[in-house]
Parts: sequence; C-alpha cells; structure tokens
Amino acid sequence: MLYFSKKYEATKFVVLKQNYRSTQGILDVASKSINHNKSRISNFIPGLSKELVSNKKFDSQPDLFICKNDIEEKAFILDQIKALVET
Repeated sequence: MLYFSKKYEATKFVVLKQNYRSTQGILDVASKSINHNKSRISNFIPGLSKELVSNKKFDSQPDLFICKNDIEEKAFILDQIKALVET
C-alpha cells in the first residue's frame, strides 16, 4: 500500500475504524502490541490512524501472558488446557 500511494499520489485511504467482533479491551491490547511494529503503514502516512473502536456494549479485559520462549509458551498452553478439561 505504501508503494501504491507513492506511485499514485492522489490515493485516498479509507480506514474502517468500527470493529464488530472484539471487545475494546482486546482491541487495546492488540493495538499496543502492533504499535511496536516499525514498518506499520500508519508510521509512514501522515494523518493515517489505525485505532479501532469496538461496537460491543460490554467490555472484558484479556489476560496477557508473556513467555520467555516457545517451550515455556507450549507448557503454559498445555497447563491451561489441562485446567479447563478438569473443570
């Protein structure tokens, strides 16, 4: 998209900001994670914002777990699955 907008300078971007699937909490965590991406298009096009707004009436905050490596991540997921099966 960046190449296209440079080649065709009259390009107009239309950003869809309304999200109908996720809660605002999930969108906020995703945004914080994605904002660390230096090659994100909104970093190169002035005035372009990719902040999504949830259409959901209720809001729940997701739990974020940071693992040191793939092995720790797999062990964590396995423990979560075991706990869910036991309940």
